[in-house]
Amino acid sequence: MEITNHVGTVLPTEDERKQLVADIANVRERLIRWGVIVAPEVRCSFLKPRAGAEAMMELVFGLATEKKVVIDGMPLEGMSSDMKLGNMAYGFEQQLTDCQQIAADTRLVAFGEAWQAFLGYYGVLNSMASRDAALASRLRPVVEFMSNGPRQKKQKP
Repeated sequence: MEITNHVGTVLPTEDERKQLVADIANVRERLIRWGVIVAPEVRCSFLKPRAGAEAMMELVFGLATEKKVVIDGMPLEGMSSDMKLGNMAYGFEQQLTDCQQIAADTRLVAFGEAWQAFLGYYGVLNSMASRDAALASRLRPVVEFMSNGPRQKKQKP
């Protein structure tokens, strides 16, 4: 088995970790001031523009403004604000998606590397335990855990 080490050699200090968590919480608080969280069952009820519609929306907005078109309950100012907010949110979403991917990939790699090391050390200790009763006793919870095999995925009710 090839030993890999992609992460874990540089760790944030506890203060850095706390500050990062606080910064993320602060970003969330700032986003929610003008943003929303939509329930999954409601999310599908919103209209979604076609790909490339942004330019067409800008054109229609400009023409409607020029021609002074008014639709009751649908002010042009609202359309303009929604387009600006959508563009801003898209930029934030891209940055947050990148951050989420970094965190998820780092977690995946770190736990994978830790599991690889665990398997190596467990194998050596388990072999040593056949000649050391005290070690065997202390290692028993791990041996029992490992003897149960891979966990089955929980079935959805």
